[in-house]
Amino acid sequence: MDAVIGNLEYGRKQVLHGDHHVVITKEVKAAQGEHNPGTVFAVDDSGDLVPLDPAAYGTTQTVKCVLLEQTDTASVDAAPMCVHGPVKKSVLVDKDGTAVIDAVIADLEALTIYAV
Repeated sequence: MDAVIGNLEYGRKQVLHGDHHVVITKEVKAAQGEHNPGTVFAVDDSGDLVPLDPAAYGTTQTVKCVLLEQTDTASVDAAPMCVHGPVKKSVLVDKDGTAVIDAVIADLEALTIYAV
């Protein structure tokens, strides 16, 4: 008998879908706040990896990867990121926690990060 009452997903399981992922630890810019798994990160015009800002998207920020674990950039300088493979579209957000727009999804797919 399987007595499962409920399931709780956290961290990487919250974001990754299926298998065949490439996950690497990437250096992130300090003092960018605390971010949840699924936050899309971008490179800014200074070359730093930062959480995607909808106001800067397409002008001074270029989409790069997806955060996999809760990260406070005040206390860490690197975080695990998905740089290839399928991720859950339902958890992809910008720095404010808002669902990302379709153009961001297209940019991720161009990088071989597939939102499903």
